[in-house]
Amino acid sequence: MTDDVLSLQAAADELGVHYMTAYRYVRLGKLDANKSGGVWEVRRADLDNLINSNRQQPALKSTKAWDKQLETVLLSGDEAAAWQVVEAALASGHEPSEIYSQMISPVLRDLGARWQRGEIDVADEHRASLTAARLVGRLSPRFNRRGRPKGTFVVAAAPDDFHSLAVMMLSDEIRGAGYRTVDLGAAVPVESLRRTVAETHPLTAVAITAFKPDNEASIRAAISAARSAQDVPIFLGGPAIDGPNHAKGLGATAYANSVEDALEVLNQSSDG
Repeated sequence: MTDDVLSLQAAADELGVHYMTAYRYVRLGKLDANKSGGVWEVRRADLDNLINSNRQQPALKSTKAWDKQLETVLLSGDEAAAWQVVEAALASGHEPSEIYSQMISPVLRDLGARWQRGEIDVADEHRASLTAARLVGRLSPRFNRRGRPKGTFVVAAAPDDFHSLAVMMLSDEIRGAGYRTVDLGAAVPVESLRRTVAETHPLTAVAITAFKPDNEASIRAAISAARSAQDVPIFLGGPAIDGPNHAKGLGATAYANSVEDALEVLNQSSDG
């Protein structure tokens, strides 16, 4: 690299963000970058423009400032108050995808853990989840992108995994990256997944979420069915998956802890 051109990692370091955050800036068009020899390169002038733009904006607050507020109002089922918390985060400059990954998902995981420990009743956990689902429904249109889709993903959870909200949020984030989604929701029967994958043309990839522990047989069957229908990448992620080796051991093409992870794999494949 020269003084006028930096690697994306170097640009991320100067921005003070994680590499995947800088990669998301590229995907959203906030930071211009070109790929050369499999490596993302950023011009110094484009990086400086983004840095200057960020300086002119009000300082962003961490989503941590609203986590406890959101948890409290979700438990009470107060949708109006929950939406006010979300709107405060949006007004502070956070992206809808950050609301999903840094607020709603962590809060719901915490509430699920509290229910398992017996600290809250199942009715409390269900009320919070349904209220969160209404928030996701209001945020969902913000992920729409104009123009021709880059491709199509089939998105689903394996049989016996009933975490539909996770599938909804994943589908939204994939749409936000410019792709069309065929969202099958939770607990999709193996044959239904196979048929949908077979009938979806053209198909870019399949994304399967895994939240239920000890569900490996169903996950493996779902992946096998999808692979028998079309030869496309199959991404697997979620709290029930320990990492890349676990995902590949279940038959997936790759482990994806985020939409950015999946897109990076696709980009590497296209670069050949």
